[in-house]
Amino acid sequence: MSQRQKSKAAKLERASFFLARTSALKAREGRSPSKDGDETCSKEGSLSPPASPGSVPDERPLTAATMRQMMAELSESMQADIEDKARRNNQRNRGIPETILAPALNDYLLDMFQALTPEIHPDQLLIDRSHRFRRPKHWQSSTARDIIVGVHFFHAKEKLVRYARTVQRY
Repeated sequence: MSQRQKSKAAKLERASFFLARTSALKAREGRSPSKDGDETCSKEGSLSPPASPGSVPDERPLTAATMRQMMAELSESMQADIEDKARRNNQRNRGIPETILAPALNDYLLDMFQALTPEIHPDQLLIDRSHRFRRPKHWQSSTARDIIVGVHFFHAKEKLVRYARTVQRY
């Protein structure tokens, strides 16, 4: 048997195993295996995607409008997930004087972080972004605003947070 024939036989074996497993799952769910694959027909006659085991089946007919709506819901949840993952590297810093202006803020923060945690190599202590919070209306003008710092590497941010927890607050 040639290598190509062995590959085809292996693919056929995997496909037959998958079909048998799918049919068994459908039988366990109380559905009959359809001849069109995984799509099932609803009462109205429109095609709908199969229900995953343990979930409530979606009763919406599968049309272009519902597909667009489903994609919008999916993209919103994906976007929220991406934003949450980007925020996990953010760190809030308090007490940095307002006299340090935005152009010099990154250099000041890098020097401060390096002085606080010398075990972090300077190449790993990168700042993606830094900015001050907007001043609330009820704050005095002499009070320094908090600074949000986006640290590039999560492990460096965690070391900074660990150090901040050990420092006595005044």
